[in-house]
Amino acid sequence: MTTNGGSSNDGVIFSIGTDGSNFQLLHTFPATSHDGKHPYGSLLLLGNQLYGTTEKGGDNDVGTVFVINTDGTGYARLHSFGSTKHEGIKPIDNVILLNGALYGMTTEGGTYGQGTIFKVPLN
Repeated sequence: MTTNGGSSNDGVIFSIGTDGSNFQLLHTFPATSHDGKHPYGSLLLLGNQLYGTTEKGGDNDVGTVFVINTDGTGYARLHSFGSTKHEGIKPIDNVILLNGALYGMTTEGGTYGQGTIFKVPLN
């Protein structure tokens, strides 16, 4: 992923061979913020799906958790941050899988404004 770049300069997801060949653009984050903007961290590969976070975008422009197939199809936003007062905002780290849920951290928000640990169940 790149944090910036793409047609709206809000980031992209790409694939490339380990030898530098076969570059393919999988997703460009659009100027509208619904999908998320400015992806951060690494992607988590589970089967043929990649999971990640964006620092901005979503319903409140404070970040999302998303999934996309490794062939670039099936992009979906799984969670939009900032819907409650104490929920964290701006996730900029990797997510991990544990017991059927994604876990990660935010850099801001929460009770003291210093971030949170979050859980997004996978159905």
